[in-house]
Amino acid sequence: MTKLIVLSDIHYRKGEQKIFSKIKKVLERDKFEKVVFLGDTFDFFFEFKGKFYKKENVDLLDFLRDLSKDYELFFIRGNHDIFIGNMFKKVTGCKYVFDDMCLEFDWGKVLLTHGHLLKNDGLLKKFFYFILKNKFDRFLFSLLPESLGYRLGIQVSNLCNLRKMDKNVKMKKIENVKNSFGENFQKIVIGHYHLDFVSEDKRIYILSDFKENGSYIVIDEKGVFFEHF
Repeated sequence: MTKLIVLSDIHYRKGEQKIFSKIKKVLERDKFEKVVFLGDTFDFFFEFKGKFYKKENVDLLDFLRDLSKDYELFFIRGNHDIFIGNMFKKVTGCKYVFDDMCLEFDWGKVLLTHGHLLKNDGLLKKFFYFILKNKFDRFLFSLLPESLGYRLGIQVSNLCNLRKMDKNVKMKKIENVKNSFGENFQKIVIGHYHLDFVSEDKRIYILSDFKENGSYIVIDEKGVFFEHF
């Protein structure tokens, strides 16, 4: 039976090695075959052609390389790590990087996506991501010294940070999330909002951050289940 675990919004920063032990312990709870990192695994990650900002993330990259020897790893891009690409795969040995991911079980389809690129986003937010993904802007950013680029990247990423947002405001946004999807998926799992939430019809699952709250999701042939470490 295929069983996978979903972890979201780790937001790793240099020196936070305790999260590695936490991940290992939760993986030991069951016989997981696949691990899905649902975005914002890094607090900031950037790669562009030959430029790779990794000084602040080298410990996490080493951990992921070791983890990939025992588990099949899947990475969903979040707003803090939208630049995960081929260099990341090469360094870590992780083969699968997506903006969203669809899985099929006997009970139906499940969509996994970080949640920062939903169709109901405003024009300002869409323009913001257009700028970030523009190759020329990324080239200009790649010319910055690594230390300056990393600090700037954190600030830019935090423009879409929802960690400090009021819970009531988050709930209003989540109501919009529920209206963003068609009927193609029986289950939808997203992160980004730093809040645990399950819709009344048990179709939408909002997964909080694993680092602070210890929340994670297990998906298998029986369905989707919230767990807590």
